[in-house]
Amino acid sequence: MEKKNWIQTIGDFISTLLLGNTKVEIGEMATDIDNIKDDINKIQPDLQDVREKVSGMATQVDKLWQKVFVTGASPLVLSEKGEKLFNESGIKNIIDSQKEMLFTAIKEKDPKNAYDVQEFSKQVIELLKDNSEILGQLKDTAYKLGVGVEEILFVGSMYLRDIALKERGFKPEDLDNH
Repeated sequence: MEKKNWIQTIGDFISTLLLGNTKVEIGEMATDIDNIKDDINKIQPDLQDVREKVSGMATQVDKLWQKVFVTGASPLVLSEKGEKLFNESGIKNIIDSQKEMLFTAIKEKDPKNAYDVQEFSKQVIELLKDNSEILGQLKDTAYKLGVGVEEILFVGSMYLRDIALKERGFKPEDLDNH
């Protein structure tokens, strides 16, 4: 044990001679790195909280822009601006041409009630973006109308909801029960 300490002391002396202050600086950097790791570990829980709050805010922002295009709470009904966008965008024709695919996607989600149909309609209408021809048409229309593709899809989802409700044996008024 004593021999090992003696060898280590000689090694430390030689490394100090060869490296000079570099050895001390490396030791200080290692300490700084450890301190940074400690700081990161301290703020990680706060970052998770920030992520959750930002996610919640994104949901609220979505609801705010959607309120421009719908009125009422349940069932959602297109506002005057929503009707105008629906009529000018041509989304009805797109939905009608893709109705079977959209109905199948809603059916696969197994809606249990009218509210499920509404929410699933909002989700599956996004499938239209998977078709490059339809997506191109939506983008062109959105540009011409000064809106986003998401707005067109949202107003279209209300139409899809209504025809899907009928297909599934529900009425828009059934949304009041949920």
